[in-house]
Amino acid sequence: GTNNGGEINYVNINTATITSKHDKGVGAIAGLNSGAGTIKNCENRISMKQTSEKEWHPNTSGFVNTNYGKIDSCKNYGDVHSESALEVGTAGNVYYGLVSNSRNFGNIKGISKVSNVYSGGIVSMNETANGVSAVVEYSKSKGEISAKSKSSGSYAGGVAAWNSASVEHSGFEG
Repeated sequence: GTNNGGEINYVNINTATITSKHDKGVGAIAGLNSGAGTIKNCENRISMKQTSEKEWHPNTSGFVNTNYGKIDSCKNYGDVHSESALEVGTAGNVYYGLVSNSRNFGNIKGISKVSNVYSGGIVSMNETANGVSAVVEYSKSKGEISAKSKSSGSYAGGVAAWNSASVEHSGFEG
């Protein structure tokens, strides 16, 4: 679902497995966190697996598939696995959003048959959009991060697989 300007606080997901074979992005807490949305003090402890037979590349993440808003003090303990993926991470894509004081302890694995794949411990892609820079700050990742593309580039990073914005006081504890 979408967090459209609201606030999601203290959500703990402990007992479920999300397995998706659709061509849509998946996030354990929300699919989309809009620019005015805040997700705070949440924990994901479930494993997530996504596969797609299509050439469209679903994104899979432990918190939010796409973040334009704020994610603060969240933790991911679940493994995130995506086949035919473009982006795989704890917070997925961050476009002029903020991820702060967050932790990943799960394994992140992305596999693509037809394009680049980006696997990041905190975010898959941390980008500047509409002249506003995304920020990852005071966040750490621990767990195995892997990316494998059968036809193109593979990018894996402890914090971000792709960064064209700002990463501050963050790191990988591998």
